[in-house]
Amino acid sequence: SQQEEISVLDDNNTSIHPFAGILRQTARFIADHQHRTAVFYVPRDYIERIEEFSNLMGDIALSWKLGLKIILIVGCSFDVNSCSLKNDFDITDKDFLRTVEEEAGFIRFEVERILNRHLRLHGATSSSEEAPALTGNVIGGNFYVARPFGVIDGVDYKNTGY
Repeated sequence: SQQEEISVLDDNNTSIHPFAGILRQTARFIADHQHRTAVFYVPRDYIERIEEFSNLMGDIALSWKLGLKIILIVGCSFDVNSCSLKNDFDITDKDFLRTVEEEAGFIRFEVERILNRHLRLHGATSSSEEAPALTGNVIGGNFYVARPFGVIDGVDYKNTGY
């Protein structure tokens, strides 16, 4: 039997498969950026846009899978600023600091939960069926330490800082 020859080129001699064209256009970019560090900043209110946030975490997971080292910074000020303060001086007392810590913990949990799901979807797990584990490291924490204002004009700002 005679095999039919299948052409993957159109009349302009370009690929009829759009993925192949996209891959050709991005291959150099991907190769140039492998093993480099990319910093992503996500504003706090973006987490509330569930579908958009999930898509972004998927893109970040894919970037990691393509060889980028990822640093993800997520804002917390959206909800912190919306909390009602009990004083006129915006003094961060122990109770308010606890509220901030709880909010930061919730944000971290949500980011890690969605990012972990997308890492698994993009095949970032080991091939062991007994104990599949992520092959990447997720390190979370507060790597920024604020300096307290201290006492200004006789007002102790407690934990408020910059």
